[in-house]
Amino acid sequence: MGSKPEFFESGRTYVVADPFLPPELRMVFDCVAVAPHRQHGDLRAFGFAGPLGGPGRWSSVAFQESQWSIGWADAGPVPDRSAEPEPGSSEDEDRGQEEPDEVPGTYAGTAPIPRGTLVRYHGSLTHQHGLYRSEPCGCPRCARVPDGPRYLLRDRATDDVAVRCARRASVSLAL
Repeated sequence: MGSKPEFFESGRTYVVADPFLPPELRMVFDCVAVAPHRQHGDLRAFGFAGPLGGPGRWSSVAFQESQWSIGWADAGPVPDRSAEPEPGSSEDEDRGQEEPDEVPGTYAGTAPIPRGTLVRYHGSLTHQHGLYRSEPCGCPRCARVPDGPRYLLRDRATDDVAVRCARRASVSLAL
């Protein structure tokens, strides 16, 4: 697996690799399937694309082989976005991790994440999974919790708070 892929791979998330583009122009692509076109035989990658900043307008897309050449960075497995939030829960408050304790790519331990760090959220609010800018949560509730630091996760494009009180185990450092 040490070789660089020549096209998108099913089940992987990709980010436009140009770090000099502003976040609103950088795209995230969740590749759901790859198949040859029925008439032409060239490969197509099917999935969903949206802004790097996290929540926003996502569209279903089919990328051709020529679109691979714009430069993509593999950002890990496609997050599970199938579940809805728990009934009666706040839409933007993390209720804890529903995934196994060892999530690939997580930052080991409970060391605090510096303000402004790009993180991937993979906690209980599955509809909010994505990339965000983090900062320590300073609300009174988080000041009293014994399970380590918690975070506000901000949309990179709008700076709006997308997730509040995110547990340390629900975020990992992004690329």
